[in-house]
Amino acid sequence: AGHSSMTPSETCGMSADRPHQADAASSEPETEDEIPLAAIPRWAFFKLYGGLVHSEVPHGPCAGLTHGWLEAEIIEQASEKAQPGLLAELFSVSPYRARPKMDRTQLLERSVWTSACCTSSGWALPDAASLALRLEGLLAAEGSVEFRLSAHNAKFATLEIDGRRCEFDKHISWMASGMQHVKIEVFHLPNDAILDESTILLMQRQAGAEDWMEVNPKSWSQPSSWPLVAPTATAWRSSSGQTGCMPSALRAHPSCVISSEPAQPELSLLMLRSCDGSQSKNLAGDMTPTDDWVADFCSHLRKINYEVITVYVNSSDELREVSEAWDFSALKGKIKAAMILLWPSLSREPRPGFVEEASLFNFMERLEEIGISCSYPHSPRLYRTLASKAWTADLSGEEFQI
Repeated sequence: AGHSSMTPSETCGMSADRPHQADAASSEPETEDEIPLAAIPRWAFFKLYGGLVHSEVPHGPCAGLTHGWLEAEIIEQASEKAQPGLLAELFSVSPYRARPKMDRTQLLERSVWTSACCTSSGWALPDAASLALRLEGLLAAEGSVEFRLSAHNAKFATLEIDGRRCEFDKHISWMASGMQHVKIEVFHLPNDAILDESTILLMQRQAGAEDWMEVNPKSWSQPSSWPLVAPTATAWRSSSGQTGCMPSALRAHPSCVISSEPAQPELSLLMLRSCDGSQSKNLAGDMTPTDDWVADFCSHLRKINYEVITVYVNSSDELREVSEAWDFSALKGKIKAAMILLWPSLSREPRPGFVEEASLFNFMERLEEIGISCSYPHSPRLYRTLASKAWTADLSGEEFQI
């Protein structure tokens, strides 16, 4: 996806969560130091965003794993002890590039900051027409915490949290709990802005509180505290059904990297989504659930071993092609359930996020018949009754007086 306000980045998004895994704490083989790192089988728990799925099926509607365990390569081991601070990098950016990528610009200096609210990095002012600053670290939140990030002097800025990336203007807020991998990038800074404490300002407050306070520097640790992993699979598809790009490596929580084959998931979720639902903000009047919505929902599942199979469809015709038998075989969990994130419509040309009513309810009934429970938003019979407003006639007798 191209850069636009609050949309996934040009690189495919990917993040790691902390599902409960019985084998996660298992000890490593005693001879591990004698074996090349790449030769040791590993698995990591990945979460894919931006319409990317892992799928061995090359044709038909885009369907595949988006949250779950995959074989992985350990590119960099975690540091033995958590290193405090933020990794800070300063880049020279041409003023003629409206939406540059930092990895394609000149790196000037690298340093470690103790917090994101600094008045000076200790750098000498570089001789560059325009600057870009990247801060990266692991941010710990105790309980449910709301964070607010401000980048006053930037022409535009991006925030990436556990692989989900969005662009913002001056300010952005989000809720968090536990540990997150955070990457902040601000572009087109004037030279003197590097010494200005308002360049980056990160505040926090407990859920329900009114007063903001600066984030405690002890909440930050360097990214090297987590291992750097990448999936070894090569079969990737985009939500449009085309061959997808290989996900980039990411920092994963140590509990999300194991050396023994993962146990059977306790829960397998089938998510039916629109191809147009990958943007990371809810537009006015747009009912299509986004990546942010899905990520927030799945954040509540991290205490169990789960997986998510996502099916992206762009039309009623594509929905009719989805095989319920394939869906059942793809779900490996002890409990199989479906979340229908599309809405029924009587229009023959529905807007994004909607499909023809008959096609949707037929698909839901096929799932129920094969053993996949439609848990969200309702069972097909109740959903049909609510969506068609037939319940008003059923309840219009003397007993309810509607």
